[in-house]
Amino acid sequence: MIKMKITVLEQNEEEAKVLLEKTSYSFVNALRRAIINEVPTLAIEEVEFRKQTSALYDEILAHRLGLLPLKTDYSTYEYENVESIEDRSGKSMVKLFASIKGPGTFYAEKIESNDPSILTKYKKMPLAKLEEDQEIEFEAIAVMGKGKEHSKWIPGIPTYREEVEIKVDEKKLEENKEKYPKEIFEKGKVNVEKIKNDPNLLDAVEGISEAIKVERKKDSFVFEVESFGMITPKEMLVQGVKELKNLITDLKQSLE
Repeated sequence: MIKMKITVLEQNEEEAKVLLEKTSYSFVNALRRAIINEVPTLAIEEVEFRKQTSALYDEILAHRLGLLPLKTDYSTYEYENVESIEDRSGKSMVKLFASIKGPGTFYAEKIESNDPSILTKYKKMPLAKLEEDQEIEFEAIAVMGKGKEHSKWIPGIPTYREEVEIKVDEKKLEENKEKYPKEIFEKGKVNVEKIKNDPNLLDAVEGISEAIKVERKKDSFVFEVESFGMITPKEMLVQGVKELKNLITDLKQSLE
């Protein structure tokens, strides 16, 4: 059995990039779709306004609150496949509330929670502007959901591309240098890494001449994830693999 090789290329709080070798288009695309559709996160589902005298309609403000990225803790919360909030347990929902009076801007940091760990990462995200004597007071319920149910639960953006190997023939390059974009050169030399990391530059140099050859590897892929802030890029990848495994297990059981 051929085992896939995984190499972490870059990783920080917002993005991660890994090299997946000895795999296929089918797997990396399935992983991408699993992250988008199946990885559960918290998002506001219901809002009850006690007071709302801002210039915004209730529906618009509720929509903004629903798209607010909430930090999700998998050690405390889990996904429940139920249709109504009344059927949910405390494992898949959390209450949030806020009370703000104008004048001033209603920022996300003003929202409190009955679980202090479940707040938004982007505290200075503006939600509404309040004038004198205007106020907003509400109670909201955030639930664990999946991207296949609504885009507000999608944890981030996963993408992939083939790994490429670039070979430069210096002699032929001198004869064909003017055919290539100036952006690929750094101190007179071809910046191979810059070409690899920029799809537009890669397309611009491929097939121009024999001076720069681009070899695409059909079994190796650079897989990147960018988090919206609910979970870390590492959690996106780990949970994506878990959810993909669950889908395969469900399929296997249904066929038996």
